[in-house]
Amino acid sequence: MPTGSERRLNTISRNEHNTRAAQQWEIISRAVDFRGKRVIDLGCGYGDLVYRAMTADAEYVRGVDKDLSPIPERQLWDDERTLRASFELIDLDEFVAGGWGFTPPFDVAVCMSVLPYLRDLRAALGWMAARFPTSIIECQYWGDGPGPAFIRSDDDMRELLRRSWAYVEMLGGTFVKDRAAIRSIWLCEDQRGARPRKSLKEILLEFV
Repeated sequence: MPTGSERRLNTISRNEHNTRAAQQWEIISRAVDFRGKRVIDLGCGYGDLVYRAMTADAEYVRGVDKDLSPIPERQLWDDERTLRASFELIDLDEFVAGGWGFTPPFDVAVCMSVLPYLRDLRAALGWMAARFPTSIIECQYWGDGPGPAFIRSDDDMRELLRRSWAYVEMLGGTFVKDRAAIRSIWLCEDQRGARPRKSLKEILLEFV
């Protein structure tokens, strides 16, 4: 799906710190149309995907992390002085444990290589499923840094995600050079989100 005009806002010219950000965005933007969406990046790091979502015409983007020292600006505005993005200091472990959410709610959550660092990965997935119609998730597996031992393959990850979401799709993966590992990126949606996209086979069968 297209992601909009990709217009360049003069407030966000910057170098990306995550060497995989371009690959991640290419995979994500093929599956999700960010135009007009409220987007939250859970564990945003340097904010690379926050900036990309802004240029894809998201209505508003929030980056949250327990360490915002790498972020020079906490609020980002466009030429019309409309607030397009902000960064907030948040401990996700506390939000998950407390069952807290966000008001107003967000349409899309992005969580890239953060889950294994949380105290309760399974609880975090349930927390996300209950609050965001669409979630984009990348998670380390066993053997890749902090990857948990109970996730050893895409099949394990798919089974885990299906406990929380009605629809789960593996979108692709990016190569982590220093770990010699490929991290898979998943699209997860609930009943409130877009209905599962039909496969080519299913579409053709409708005409038989």
